[in-house]
Amino acid sequence: KIDNIDLTPAQIAEFKEAFSLFDHDENGSVSISELGDVLRALGQNPTDNELRDMVNEIDEDGNGTIEFMEFLILLTSKSKEMSQEEEITEAFKILDRERDDYVSLKEIKFFMRKVAHIKLSNAEAEAMLNYADS
Repeated sequence: KIDNIDLTPAQIAEFKEAFSLFDHDENGSVSISELGDVLRALGQNPTDNELRDMVNEIDEDGNGTIEFMEFLILLTSKSKEMSQEEEITEAFKILDRERDDYVSLKEIKFFMRKVAHIKLSNAEAEAMLNYADS
């Protein structure tokens, strides 16, 4: 139940975006493999056993995958208060799919298409990057 989770609507929307980014097959749930992708994007490197333990810990319906509500529970139980700088760093890690410490036009376009369902031109993506760099 969403009422039991102490998050603002903006935080829930942000987590929904992250969830959909890593729900590669778009089936409304995150597999153990996809959960590993999420955690690695956030700078962690869990073992397969640790991933299984996390899924078993929060998989309320026992289907071996994590639905969005379970994902929220995992994030809120593992999260701590972050400074704005830490939040920006975490967001950068999610966008930097190639793990090269650089967010490319391709990565911005992918994110906007996948999460916001907006197809950007190269000029629009470039404008976003220029704004972020300023």
